[in-house]
Amino acid sequence: MKHNGRIYTGLLLAVIFWGMSFVWVDQLLAVGMPSYTLLTIRLGIAAVVLFFISLGLGKLQRIHRRDLKWIVLMALFEPFLYFLGETNGIRLTTPTTASVIISTIPIFALLLGVLVYREKVSMLNIFGTVVAVAGVLVTLSGEGMSLQINLNGVLLLLLAVGAANGFSLIVKKLTVSYNMFTVVLYQNVIGALLFLPFSLSNYGRFGYFVFSFGDFYPLVLLALLPSVMSFLFYVNAIQRIGMARANMFIT
Repeated sequence: MKHNGRIYTGLLLAVIFWGMSFVWVDQLLAVGMPSYTLLTIRLGIAAVVLFFISLGLGKLQRIHRRDLKWIVLMALFEPFLYFLGETNGIRLTTPTTASVIISTIPIFALLLGVLVYREKVSMLNIFGTVVAVAGVLVTLSGEGMSLQINLNGVLLLLLAVGAANGFSLIVKKLTVSYNMFTVVLYQNVIGALLFLPFSLSNYGRFGYFVFSFGDFYPLVLLALLPSVMSFLFYVNAIQRIGMARANMFIT
């Protein structure tokens, strides 16, 4: 029980850090930093920090050639496809619609966990997932929920849902052979490389951006807390308690 308590505490911190990330992202976008440039630098900083942490703790593992495709696919799912789907889906619909669709992630995670990995789920797990999703719907309805159905927007949001669950499936597979430090390190390295071409396409715009120390502060916080700590806690939870319960908790 104490062990599970630490896992759930880590998941709680992960949710808090991910929630705080919206504030820091808004600060950086408000001063003119292009979103893809922000992501590339954020993931790059996270990769460098995590490399030295992993090296110092003796946690850095070599990736076997047979697993390279899974590592690349993991990073392709999240952060790359998840970010593209969620961000552009919100632009074409509304935050309300996005919240409803994104809240289905734990439902699919529960089904995939059972079907693919034969994870054991109790009625309490199922009840918790239903309550979590229902809570999102009730909260939104209390705020005057109105769904804006745009086919392209909905498809992009469903891409984000699929990417999040694809990420969880591959993480579950990889953590059989690799520790969470190695998995999250490669996620950040490959994620930064995937976003780099988009960042370079914004080079002209980035040239007009004056980067100050005040802007560096939220960027470092984004790298250290959501991109490093949250994903370490999340990957550890998927490894220890399964993707169904881990995703249910972070709804």
